[in-house]
Amino acid sequence: MAFYSLFLSLPGRSVTELRNRLDKGDRRQQMRAIQNQLNGIAGGLDDAEVRTQVSTACASFTVTCDYDTLVLDTDNLSIGAVTLTAATTPATENDFAGGSTDATLATNLAAAINAHSVLSEFCTAAASSDVVTVTVNVPGVLGNQLLLADTGTSFTRSGNYPTGGDSDELDEWSFGDAL
Repeated sequence: MAFYSLFLSLPGRSVTELRNRLDKGDRRQQMRAIQNQLNGIAGGLDDAEVRTQVSTACASFTVTCDYDTLVLDTDNLSIGAVTLTAATTPATENDFAGGSTDATLATNLAAAINAHSVLSEFCTAAASSDVVTVTVNVPGVLGNQLLLADTGTSFTRSGNYPTGGDSDELDEWSFGDAL
């Protein structure tokens, strides 16, 4: 999967003016408004800086699970603003069963990530033995900025942030008096 991003810088335009111009109606109406803005730039009616970017690589990280050091209801893993806790009796979507081995702890953590109402929107987890690999679903460098943390000694993260998200710069153009 790849994402194509288009960034427009329109000098002399206020945020309110741009929102009024582009945030109209349903998605089709919004796309027509963006098309009209691009036609105005291409036709010389508006000054603009245009940058395009293709993002192809997704960021990821690993968590190695150690059941022998697990302290239930205390040890947790934070992915962004969501904290998942290995619990004796899971009561919310932020709790998951500790299991009885490194592999079951990893499997349960991966399942909790994939089932979570927030985390499942932007990442996917897979367990293999005692290691959980979490991949950010949106390609690009933005995934590299997701803060990771943990409490206790049962989870060993590959780092404080995912790595590997990448974007290729394609081109940059200026139209009119744009900087």
